[in-house]
Amino acid sequence: MAISDMQAICPCCGDTAPVDLGQLHESTQFAGTPTESIVPGGRLYRCGSCSLKFRFPIESEARYKELYDQGDATIWTGDIARPDWDLIIDYLDNPGLAGNAVLDFGCNTGGLLARLPEGVTRFGVE
Repeated sequence: MAISDMQAICPCCGDTAPVDLGQLHESTQFAGTPTESIVPGGRLYRCGSCSLKFRFPIESEARYKELYDQGDATIWTGDIARPDWDLIIDYLDNPGLAGNAVLDFGCNTGGLLARLPEGVTRFGVE
């Protein structure tokens, strides 16, 4: 089955109709290290039922372990803006969403959290 034929399903609650927030760019780097193959970007979604934001499709658990194991955490920085952060920030920069809270899993130095609009309560877990 082609990726374009697959349906995004919320990994938290199983909702089958998440809102497509936009394209995530493919990359030739992961965890600060060049990769041997392209890491697909996929798309960013928001679940209409539980509001979880997630990427789809995702790689296998084994692939993520391989990518993280090859990574170089010493060169990560919170000062470099990322295209996926722009999607999140644009979505949250909406007066109707004032007062929301964001929990960033894998926040590293908190670069995304530091860029969030005023009024958003920030939490981060590395």
